[in-house]
Amino acid sequence: GIPYSSRRTPEIVQDPSDARLLYAATTEGLWLTRDGGESWMRTTPRDWIVNAVVVLENPADSAAKSILLLGTEAQGVLVSGDGGTTFAASNDGFSHRVAAALVADPRQMDHLLAWLPGAPDPLIETRDGGAQWQALPGRAPAEITHVFSTNAGWWLTSANAGVLFYDEDTAKWNSMRFVAAPPPAGPARTRSRQTSRHRQPKTTLEIPSASDISAVLTVGARVFISAPEGLWSGAWREKILRPVVVAGAATELNAQDFSREVLWMVAGGRALRSLDGGTSWIPVPLELTAREPGTGVYGTHASEKGIRWVYAPQVATDEPQQTAEAAQGGPLVGATS
Repeated sequence: GIPYSSRRTPEIVQDPSDARLLYAATTEGLWLTRDGGESWMRTTPRDWIVNAVVVLENPADSAAKSILLLGTEAQGVLVSGDGGTTFAASNDGFSHRVAAALVADPRQMDHLLAWLPGAPDPLIETRDGGAQWQALPGRAPAEITHVFSTNAGWWLTSANAGVLFYDEDTAKWNSMRFVAAPPPAGPARTRSRQTSRHRQPKTTLEIPSASDISAVLTVGARVFISAPEGLWSGAWREKILRPVVVAGAATELNAQDFSREVLWMVAGGRALRSLDGGTSWIPVPLELTAREPGTGVYGTHASEKGIRWVYAPQVATDEPQQTAEAAQGGPLVGATS
């Protein structure tokens, strides 16, 4: 399995052609499992630091192994046409070799965006699956912290500009505004000296910092953004985000749209489900147990929900996290079984 030293795992990605095949980007290479997380094997040299992994179906042959692209710390972007057995450089169009993030457009999977911190053009894109790269048109925001891919295009977070989405028609990045409103007031009461003295202070949901935002999901005209302070949502064209009340704290999330109305996310290490396209969310308890003793990878299979959850902490710890609610710091991935 994945050893203790490789437990810093920024991404776990499911193969679109095989629900039990998962790839883990770690500080000690790329790891894969063919049995839904029961066992893992490393497929690259140990000294490769893999920051991101994108899995694409083979356009030439749907029965062939998937195409993998890696964003690495020293080799730039690497591509594999045999499911991760061998890799070749995919760096035509840029010379910077630190690829901190790599995401694919769900509307056109061979359209990818890479983030190269410190490069003259920190955001580059390809429309041919990595054969040729070019700078993303327009001026890139400063101090980027994360990049995201959604059904509405590219999104990112910036330390000095917050949350932004890219308008391909104008080649401009547009900022979203957080509106933190206090909770609704309760029934009116007659004011008295005693109630005034003991009245609880009103609180507002704290606006998150860019580095705390962990995921962005668009569903039609709506966008959902997660942060330790809670879940935020709004009509993204209106560029306003408001807090969403969720039973149980919403912090870090990964989300997957399994149908038009049924959505799953992970918030604060807890699985949440929406049956109405994101209008309301319900916590779904899931117990996580170690897939292999000492591997740092945890998971569960919720047969009645048709979802397999696999969790890998980004930072190694000595104490195992046994429940989804306690699992913090890494992705919790949903995979159809």
